[in-house]
Amino acid sequence: MYFGLYDLREKDKCLKDNSCQKRKPSKLFIHEMYKPNSNMQIDDIAMIRFDQPLNFTDFIEPICLPLKVTYDKSFEQEKENGNVFNVLAFGWGEMGGGVLSNTRRVVMLNVTTHDKCENSASSKTMCTFGVKERQDVCQGDSGSALVWLYKKQMYVVGVATYGPPCGMDPDRPSIAMRISYYIEWIKKAIMSELVN
Repeated sequence: MYFGLYDLREKDKCLKDNSCQKRKPSKLFIHEMYKPNSNMQIDDIAMIRFDQPLNFTDFIEPICLPLKVTYDKSFEQEKENGNVFNVLAFGWGEMGGGVLSNTRRVVMLNVTTHDKCENSASSKTMCTFGVKERQDVCQGDSGSALVWLYKKQMYVVGVATYGPPCGMDPDRPSIAMRISYYIEWIKKAIMSELVN
């Protein structure tokens, strides 16, 4: 896995001048309830332990989990106040026509309430639509973090899972696993590593 990399075509240069870093996975934590062949990809969440720690730079920084700040309460308050709640997704997924992007792209998504998600809704998920029509996460973006800016701090609040092909269905949302639901699972996995 590469960190700090923006353009896949510049990977070798990036590694040579240390502006990005390469890490190998040493352990994979897959949620025990995940069923990859089910229609609704619930519990589609995993964590990766790397072979060595990352060195933080201007381009590689940690992101917060929503532990002390409650994303869910803020979302409900914003909706009650009539405000739109936005998150960002990053990835190298398809740009259309089956072609993957060479550069990391970003898209702003509106988070919607579960009543607009129909059968896709679960307390474990969050539903999103592109802020602009025909913009969304796409094939190749699965596993990407959905990031929320709150009081000048970035929080990972979701993990992109599934949805309509490249946001081409304006009536069907994309689905992400809601990190706040999985906090205890995340902490348990981290603690098991510290003990062993």
